[in-house]
Amino acid sequence: MAAHGASAVYCAATHGVFSGPAIERLQNSALEKVVITNTLPLPEEKRIDKIQVLSAAGIIADAIDAVFEDTSVSEIFDGQNQH
Repeated sequence: MAAHGASAVYCAATHGVFSGPAIERLQNSALEKVVITNTLPLPEEKRIDKIQVLSAAGIIADAIDAVFEDTSVSEIFDGQNQH
């Protein structure tokens, strides 16, 4: 990472499923920050300074609202989820 010129390296994931030695590996890695959503609970013993948990509540609420209002869910993502 740094050997290739990166000044900082970040990781993002939707679901923070950190099994086995994952937390130890993340803690000992060159990663600056690991950003996950709160779609799965993160046990207290797995909360390290490198992990930042963001709430998915707003986007889930917007998607549910769009479904019930019969509007576009894709617009929530600015159409970026269409290929």
